[in-house]
Amino acid sequence: MSASTCAECGAPQPPGASGSCPRCLLLLGISGTVPAVVPVADEGPRHFGRYELVAPLGRGAMGVVWKARDPSLDRVVALKLIVAGQFADEQEIERFRKEARAAAQLSHPNAVPVYEVGEHDGQPYFTMELVEGQSLAELVRGVPLPPARAARYAREIADAIHSAHALGIVHRDLKPSNVLVDKLDRPRVTDFGLARRVVDVDTAASLAAMVGTPSYMSPEQALGQKADARSDVYGVGAIVYELLTGRPPFRADSVIDTVRQVIDVDPATPRLLNRKVPRDLETLCLKCLAKDPAQRYPSAADLRDDLGRFLEGAPIRARPLSRAARLGRWARRNPTLATLGAMLAALLALMAVAAVLARRDTVQANAFAARGVASSLLLRLGEWSARLRVAATDPALVAALRANDRPAMERWLAALRENGGLPSDTAFILDPSAHGIARSPIADQYLALDYAPRDYFRGALLHGAADPVHVSAAYESRIDGKLKFALSSAVRDDSGGVLAVLIVSSTTDATLGVSNLQADVRKVVVLGPLDPNYPSGQPRSYPTETQHVVVLHPSYRHGDTAMMWNDARLDARTPPHGGEDLRPLAEAWPLGNVYFDPLGRRDRRYAGPWLAGIAPVGHTGFFVLVQSRDWVLLSVLTVFAAAALAACVAIGRRVLRASRAPP
Repeated sequence: MSASTCAECGAPQPPGASGSCPRCLLLLGISGTVPAVVPVADEGPRHFGRYELVAPLGRGAMGVVWKARDPSLDRVVALKLIVAGQFADEQEIERFRKEARAAAQLSHPNAVPVYEVGEHDGQPYFTMELVEGQSLAELVRGVPLPPARAARYAREIADAIHSAHALGIVHRDLKPSNVLVDKLDRPRVTDFGLARRVVDVDTAASLAAMVGTPSYMSPEQALGQKADARSDVYGVGAIVYELLTGRPPFRADSVIDTVRQVIDVDPATPRLLNRKVPRDLETLCLKCLAKDPAQRYPSAADLRDDLGRFLEGAPIRARPLSRAARLGRWARRNPTLATLGAMLAALLALMAVAAVLARRDTVQANAFAARGVASSLLLRLGEWSARLRVAATDPALVAALRANDRPAMERWLAALRENGGLPSDTAFILDPSAHGIARSPIADQYLALDYAPRDYFRGALLHGAADPVHVSAAYESRIDGKLKFALSSAVRDDSGGVLAVLIVSSTTDATLGVSNLQADVRKVVVLGPLDPNYPSGQPRSYPTETQHVVVLHPSYRHGDTAMMWNDARLDARTPPHGGEDLRPLAEAWPLGNVYFDPLGRRDRRYAGPWLAGIAPVGHTGFFVLVQSRDWVLLSVLTVFAAAALAACVAIGRRVLRASRAPP
């Protein structure tokens, strides 16, 4: 009987011993691996039967491979021995023999051929062609290959796998380390039929058996189900994924977590990891990696043909899954989470419907409130108009006008401002030619100005004796520069001739003297048409449609600079400016779906979305706008802003880590 050697380290063993030596078996039991042993110089050549062992090439879950020389044929081969050696049971030995014979049947240029299947000293072995080159795992090493090269490798691998399937051989352990690349740059599939079997992923034994390949095994193998040709299609897809991205489709910190990903988690799309991956190749790869075998290519031949179409630039037959299909697939794999998600979606839908209805009700309520405030302001304007109407017929004023007694007129105006019950910052009188003749407070420059273009002058002349008071458009005073609006009335003699025009004006503020106008929940804004400062003598049509300006706002202090209100939704509804300013106009409407207060640019308390309703103040050209916070939209915007901020922080941290990383 010839001397035998250890299948792991090549050390000589006692006569009759086979397999691994006691030292290697001990190390294998402790750590799961056996370190290489460098033979001493006087050991001489090591042999296994007629084969001269040159150097160990590697080991797998079932076998160990040696580079060996066959003296009888004078050729170098790869010699594979069963790992367990003399400790292998009958079932393992029979499986090794059966699968070696099956692999020997395969003859394909992209498969490593088997030369001999035999047994020496009770230890099964077989020899294969020695492929001089590196494996795909060594070729990639975390760096993606060009897509065309990856597709070519995959097509040739799929063709070899199809030939194996035609012989009834299922590989069951396809991965980059089991594919060698020879000197002609051809992929050569090895280890046919020698993959381990997964029985129960929850047991320690099965976890130990899966070490090294869980990242590439199909979900049905991870679940202990029968592997078939579609399992090898999955394996080819896993190889393609790593060739395109530089990493396996699933990788976690532990075997358990990796297997759970294989069963429950969809892989990240290759284009997410490598933007250079063509979409068709990504679609093809993800079809191979489908969790359900029925959704993969039916055979390796179909996969090979589709890879050929891609390489030829023709349309592939695989189609990417729609979002609905991906959602349905995820729901079938995660029924509990899907049910909770559906309940949450239904709840969010109900909340959205409730929010829409609440917003609609709020807008309608604001429109109704605006009509109420407009009616109140119209009543207040009616009171002021009545007082101004009486003042315009005061005999003392008429006498001062006829006598052209300016001091008497100024004293009368001062008394009107103090005791007339009118919201008057300024009171003044224009003669029939629109020149100033008296003012309170006194301003000498006022007397030299021509006010003929002003709305408060031209509008007052349109009113008859039955309705003499005109509510003017807002204007910017040429004396003090403040935005104001005015009530004006013609002062007539007994024959109805115009002696003068009496005007009282008020600046912008928050209430216009109306008590309890503003509330915490709803804010009231008054908008008025703007009467521009036209040069004296410039002809213009009257009345005109103009822009509107914010006359009253809760953020205003007395005399604040007013803001323009540019919104076509209001300008299109401006009523005609006739001689019946205070006639009621019972109308109100919502102001669109969302409203942004122009004062928000100046006062942050009024920034952001609002819900508003609007109503006209009679036929004055003024409008009341009632607004309240749009808390629904504001909450949505806040959530989006928080998410964007979190994303920016995350990106900033990544950039910072990348900048600190060594080159």
